[in-house]
Amino acid sequence: NATATKQVVQQNSPTTDVSTKTTPTKKTPAKKAPTKKAPAKKVVAKKAPAKKAAQQATGQDVRVRLRVAGNVSTPGGVLERLATDKNDGVRRRVAENVNTPGGVLEQLATDKNADVRWVVAWNVSTPVGVLERLGTDKLLYVRRGVAENVNTPVGVLEQLATDKNEQVRRGVAENVSTPVGVLEQLATDKHRGVRSGVAGNRNTPADVLKRFPVKPSIPVAVALACNAASTKTVLDALANDNRRLSPGYRSVAAHVAANPNTPDETLARLALSEDRNVRRLVMDHPNVSEQTKAIAALMG
Repeated sequence: NATATKQVVQQNSPTTDVSTKTTPTKKTPAKKAPTKKAPAKKVVAKKAPAKKAAQQATGQDVRVRLRVAGNVSTPGGVLERLATDKNDGVRRRVAENVNTPGGVLEQLATDKNADVRWVVAWNVSTPVGVLERLGTDKLLYVRRGVAENVNTPVGVLEQLATDKNEQVRRGVAENVSTPVGVLEQLATDKHRGVRSGVAGNRNTPADVLKRFPVKPSIPVAVALACNAASTKTVLDALANDNRRLSPGYRSVAAHVAANPNTPDETLARLALSEDRNVRRLVMDHPNVSEQTKAIAALMG
């Protein structure tokens, strides 16, 4: 009986349970095997967009070709193919794409469609040599595009500053890359649109801005009021203009009140404005004193 009891105890002992419990742990490494296939999937996914774009570029749906032509992620080879598309809109999208290769832009600079040439002139990725040629284009708005392009060479800007069309000269006046000497020349242009371009150019020197008349035309006054380079003297003169109460001049007063360079003494004058929007801008100005703010508040 003692022997039989001993055998029963051994069969029910914890050692047999331990051996059965540890068996499943041997299968654990097998569960990690599928993760080894992940890199292969990523490689395939990277090639898909370029292949898809190439297929869409030859598709019949012009809407799809327009999207591909305007997409900055479209490969250069696909854009080169779309640059010969029969649809003017597709070629224009290629011309305005900043990632279009220079050689393709050079090709589009001779496009029969003027809108395509204009967009090439405007594109900041257009090569300098192409901009030089487009600067003599017979259509004024193509030349205007060159005049506005920040990468246009100084020599071309000097040439366009004497263009017979005021819209082209205004483009030069507004261009932040225009030399100071050219801006000084355009500051006295007979067309106020050109003068307002100089007045609003953030790179126009302070001494040039001071040369404008005490009471400039409203377009020039608005440009001066908006220019963050305008001095306190210029801004105070604009705020002190007796036209400030007229409806047409209120936009000038509002821009002066919003200009970060406007001093508190000028804001105090604008706090008496009948225009609620001007007074609100005065109260929100970073340079306003508590006294000036109180005056504006009392005005209602």
